Amino acid sequence: MSAKKIKTLEIKRLLEIRAFVESTYLFLFWNEKISHTRSATNKNPLLVHKSYQHIQIFRENISNMTQAP
Repeated sequence: MSAKKIKTLEIKRLLEIRAFVESTYLFLFWNEKISHTRSATNKNPLLVHKSYQHIQIFRENISNMTQAP
């Protein structure tokens, strides 16, 4: 295999790992945190906003880890 093909396969695998980790994180995050947020939504919409911020930060971190050098 050429170095370019190996690099392409590595990037593809990293993207698959990224998708798996992100979906797992979102599943766990929503199950654990959003149930608490739903009850507080009417009282404090900032909690909902903060939960979306955490997801966005996580996505950026994963994206930075899987970007090709």
